[in-house]
Amino acid sequence: MKTPLLSFLFLALVASTPLLGTADPDPLLDVNGEKLLTGTPYYIVSAIRGGGGGGLSLLPSKTRCPLDVVQEKLDINRGQSLLFSPATQNKDGVLYESTDLNIKFSTPASICFQPTVWRVDNYDSSTGQWFITTNGVEGKPWS
Repeated sequence: MKTPLLSFLFLALVASTPLLGTADPDPLLDVNGEKLLTGTPYYIVSAIRGGGGGGLSLLPSKTRCPLDVVQEKLDINRGQSLLFSPATQNKDGVLYESTDLNIKFSTPASICFQPTVWRVDNYDSSTGQWFITTNGVEGKPWS
């Protein structure tokens, strides 16, 4: 079960849309209202308990490597932790709206011996969706 890119694009759009008239971007906040920090592990889970599906994990793709980003079937499983970092480093270590962002699993290495940095994978014409996989390049979230 692959996680569609659409869900993540919506999340990224909401998190990165600047407010009109704001000179400086606002910091991104976690569910407790705390600023998101680089180098700190976080979990992406549903805000609605019982909403169907748990956190995010890695799963071998059809060709085994690179690994795909998938959503756990049970909402009690929060998946694997993730690290967020801006494509260009900032001084305070805080993540801000409207900035290019890298996402990677905090797992130091995968069974594929490739980076766990996210990237957009091939288009699946049978489902009409793009999917997220690993083996991305840090500092280049668009690659």
